[in-house]
Amino acid sequence: MIRFILALLIAAAMVAPAAADDQKVRVRGTIASVTPTTLAVTTAGGSTVDLPITPTTRVGYVVKSDLSALKPGMAVGCTAVPGPDGVLRAREVHIFPANATPSLGVSPWDTEPGATMTNATLTTIGDAKVDNVAGHQLTLTLPSGGGDKQILIGPNVPIVASAPADHAALVAGAHVTINAVKHDDGTLTVSAINVGQNGLVPPM
Repeated sequence: MIRFILALLIAAAMVAPAAADDQKVRVRGTIASVTPTTLAVTTAGGSTVDLPITPTTRVGYVVKSDLSALKPGMAVGCTAVPGPDGVLRAREVHIFPANATPSLGVSPWDTEPGATMTNATLTTIGDAKVDNVAGHQLTLTLPSGGGDKQILIGPNVPIVASAPADHAALVAGAHVTINAVKHDDGTLTVSAINVGQNGLVPPM
């Protein structure tokens, strides 16, 4: 159960809307302040967003990892954008906990124009040139005949994983990515809070 919850804490996890007019949203920024019921987050644009939290709001760490942690057969998520040649370039890779059951597939992502999020099974890791620099190529296999995605990963692409955390991780100055649902009345319900450990900025 703990591993399943951790999988939901990754930014790629899907937040099920409560009604047709609800929208899945992500809030990224730095914690400005926290109370038992409210988390204030300062976004990159300088605005501050107040988000409701409860004792049951899920919290997890995003921790630094590296290429050596990527193994065929594991479930990973990858934010990527097409390069000039049409081949996807990774912006980040995150590793789901072992035995987790994340939602697999490809969906639009909101980090930059043209970005997608691919949650899939890592099949192979090979050497490749990435814009004339030594890098790697990941083959991600989608379920139910969805085929393979070839994604190039350069030497400076962040690779992260998840780790257990609780509300004690919600401290001023910590970097967060928050999955939430925006209701048709403008209110937000927070689904999960991903906190960068030791000053890490969650890259997804």
